[in-house]
Amino acid sequence: MSLERHAAGIPCGEHSLEDKMSKFVTQFLNDESGATAIEYGLIVALIAVVIIGAVGAIGGTMKSKFQEVDTEMNAAR
Repeated sequence: MSLERHAAGIPCGEHSLEDKMSKFVTQFLNDESGATAIEYGLIVALIAVVIIGAVGAIGGTMKSKFQEVDTEMNAAR
């Protein structure tokens, strides 16, 4: 009877608290989903830093080009 209960996932009272805690700790240490989420977060942060740097560099160049065009248009009036 005990083997049938164990196979069906029905608690049979044969497992000690130490066995249950040991199994929980082993599963917790083997679970890598949190580490994966942190890695994705770091990748997103790195991409954001690169985008901010690129926009800053291009923005400065574009601002100077628009100022040149504005100066040329004002001179042509």
